Amino acid sequence: MSMIDALRFLTRCRSEPELCDRIWNLPSPASFFDWARAEGFHFTNDDVLHAFDDLRIHATDEFEAEAIDELGAWYQVVAMDEDDDDLVLDDSDLSFCFDEREEALTGKGNRR
Repeated sequence: MSMIDALRFLTRCRSEPELCDRIWNLPSPASFFDWARAEGFHFTNDDVLHAFDDLRIHATDEFEAEAIDELGAWYQVVAMDEDDDDLVLDDSDLSFCFDEREEALTGKGNRR
C-alpha cells in the first residue's frame, strides 16, 4: 500500500502546484513525513524513490521526464535528510532548489 500512496502523492503534487507550495513551507524533512501521514499518505522515503523510478520509466516523452526530475529535486529538498539515498539529479538543479528554499525560509538567498 505504501508504494501506491507514494505514487498517489506524487501524482497529486504534479497536478496541484499549490500543494507543493504548502509543503515547501514545512520546517524540516521530519515534519514532511508527519504532514504526509496526517494527510493520509503512508509511505517511506524508499517508497517515494521507487515511485520516481516508476514515473520515469513510464514518462511519455523527454518533457514529462524532465518534469519528473524537477519534482524529484523539489522532493529531495523538502523531504530528504542528508543521509538519505540520493536521487539522480544535476548538482546545479539541486543547489538552485536549496537556494530557493533558504530564501523562502530566511528571506536571504544566494542569488546568482
